[in-house]
Amino acid sequence: MRHGVLDDASAKTAESLQTLLTSKAASAALAEAGFRPATSETPQAELVPGIPATLPTSAVTLTAPDFGQILRDMQRIVRKQTVLIVVDVSGSMLEPVGAGTRIDVAVKAINDSMAQLPDDARAGLWVFSSDRGKNNRDWEKILGVAELGPAGKAGGERAKLTAAAKSMPSMLRGDTGLYDTILASYDGNSRGGEDDANTPGSEGNPATDITVFQFGGAVSYWHTRAVRLSFNYNMYFTPGSGSTENLAAVPGNLFGEKDPNAHLLHELGTRVQLAY
Repeated sequence: MRHGVLDDASAKTAESLQTLLTSKAASAALAEAGFRPATSETPQAELVPGIPATLPTSAVTLTAPDFGQILRDMQRIVRKQTVLIVVDVSGSMLEPVGAGTRIDVAVKAINDSMAQLPDDARAGLWVFSSDRGKNNRDWEKILGVAELGPAGKAGGERAKLTAAAKSMPSMLRGDTGLYDTILASYDGNSRGGEDDANTPGSEGNPATDITVFQFGGAVSYWHTRAVRLSFNYNMYFTPGSGSTENLAAVPGNLFGEKDPNAHLLHELGTRVQLAY
């Protein structure tokens, strides 16, 4: 396709290129590479398995939803893969499975999955069991998410991940700290990375524990046998609120700059009861 008016030198170059592309040698090279040749001849067989040799005689009609689905599928196909592997290393992983243990099966699954991922895929490894880090955190980052690179590269991310997986049997201890781990891993990855300063349980972020002490009292006044008036008072004490020790927050920590000295929430209520 030519666009605009070409000068003599450009026109001569374009004609030479057209002659080359429509030559028998170029047509044969295009057909061998799986492309239709620039001739009117119809290929006798499929150039690429599953692609018809003959061109369609009419235009394909697509609805808007079908076209949108095609675009979404194409985006998924070309999108780089990011995988965060999270493995249970609690004591239950010593349970026998076949000729080995649960942790042996997990190590093999990691190695097998790594062999299937492309070089530009990104992967990382976390483990979880009870009390593995600061603030009684149940998860521990062994390898951060990084591009895997070639399989045979010494010291590459694939080799590091394989070595880290092999070391997991030595990490077994504690109970299964599943729920906080799911929260933390999803929290960071939903923002396009891993754990960060906003991830529950990470460095500089409040712990996952919520501690609240409640103190209260009530006074009732019987006006008659059928009418009662009650006054209720409750005080909620949240030690460490507004700091890295307690996720529970009181009004003094919720609005504006956090006040580490605000630990109390007061509640006053009244009730009128009519008995029949």
